Amino acid sequence: MKIYTRLIVSALLILTVSSCSKKDTTQPYLVECFADRMAFTQTSVRDYPGGHNVFINFKIKNTSSKDYDTERGAKLLSLKVDVSTTDSSHYETNIVFTRSRIAAGDSAVAMVSANYGAGKTYSSYKVIAACY
Repeated sequence: MKIYTRLIVSALLILTVSSCSKKDTTQPYLVECFADRMAFTQTSVRDYPGGHNVFINFKIKNTSSKDYDTERGAKLLSLKVDVSTTDSSHYETNIVFTRSRIAAGDSAVAMVSANYGAGKTYSSYKVIAACY
């Protein structure tokens, strides 16, 4: 039984090693284009009631060992901002992150502007990041 186990483990190891390559040009960036690779940290929130807008500033850090570079195949980052008002209304704004490159370990800043309804009072926001 031990020899069969060793043969199976050896075959799996050979298949795993032979299917890997040092340079994968078909998918240089996986679907998790930012997941644990881009850390968004809010640095400030400013409400402008007269314009029915909230401005949110972020520090974005590329925590990956790879550069984020859309010219080399990285997927674009999209931010969905859901603004809540004191009467529980929700207003959604979709924004494409315009920065095309952040080197591994580096940081960038971004500002997001989201609109909420006239006559409403800003309460909070939620940002959902996605890639496409």
